[in-house]
Amino acid sequence: MTYRTFLIANTLFALGSGISAPYWVIRVNEIVGIKYFGIAFGISILFQSLSALLVGRYITQRLKAVIYTQFAFTFVVLLFSTNLSFNTVMGLEVIIGILVAVQVVCVPVLIAEMSEKDNIGKRYGYFHSLDGVAIGLAMIVGSSISAIFGINSMFFIGAAFTFCSALLLWLASLQKVKFSSP
Repeated sequence: MTYRTFLIANTLFALGSGISAPYWVIRVNEIVGIKYFGIAFGISILFQSLSALLVGRYITQRLKAVIYTQFAFTFVVLLFSTNLSFNTVMGLEVIIGILVAVQVVCVPVLIAEMSEKDNIGKRYGYFHSLDGVAIGLAMIVGSSISAIFGINSMFFIGAAFTFCSALLLWLASLQKVKFSSP
């Protein structure tokens, strides 16, 4: 797998996240209410922080972990288009925290492994910049789409992007995995 393939796949993931995340926040607020809103996101952040320690220590198959995480995100995003209970939302917040930990820990390490020592910072900076632009543009475009098709459509579109990202990474990983320059 090349850095370019990894970059394309993760840009798809960023588009999926950017298009669905604002509506995920709205949906969580609708279900748990303002009283438990901070608790829901706090639970997610706490599990992300605790999981990051374990991910960094024990996951050695980072590419597989990222692929599985992105497939899992697809289904979590789709779940937000359904009628969820309070307890289900809290459980999903735990799962989201764990999945984010895998992404946050594994992706920068994979970028470093795909790069020559002198090029790591440049590649990660480019990756992070492209990631932010994709998320921002997806949020902006998503506003118009949601106004026409409704909030649930955002979860389906976001899930489609995250699924395509995971599928691209998985197909690329079936080939001889060799991290090389683009």
